[in-house]
Amino acid sequence: MNDIAIIPVSSLGGSVSVTVAAPKFPQAIGGVIWRYKSDQAPDLKAGMFTTKASEVPLGAPSVVDKKFFLVEGAVLNHGDNPPTPYQIVVSITQGGIVLHTEVPSVNGSGKIGTEDEPFLYRFQLKSV
Repeated sequence: MNDIAIIPVSSLGGSVSVTVAAPKFPQAIGGVIWRYKSDQAPDLKAGMFTTKASEVPLGAPSVVDKKFFLVEGAVLNHGDNPPTPYQIVVSITQGGIVLHTEVPSVNGSGKIGTEDEPFLYRFQLKSV
């Protein structure tokens, strides 16, 4: 896994969630959040997200400590001609407080036309 954001979470804080959205442009998105063990071996599917259900709960700090996550999604095309801009924003929250917000470096922004645009975002949570 390359380009991994390391995000500290409070060991005494509330539950951790990830939100995937396209707040600046009216684009439809969808995808899956995958969880990996601390040795980066696949663990489980943490959840799914869509435009209307953009938040995925990941768990308590003790459960997600040192775990890696992969956001694997796509901006869904609507046959735009000419292509229109899009931007994906991934936010990590704990107890309702935003800890980290970032545009994915792999296809997190660009233009979409007549084909879906896949995007990826990787991060690791570390309890402090």
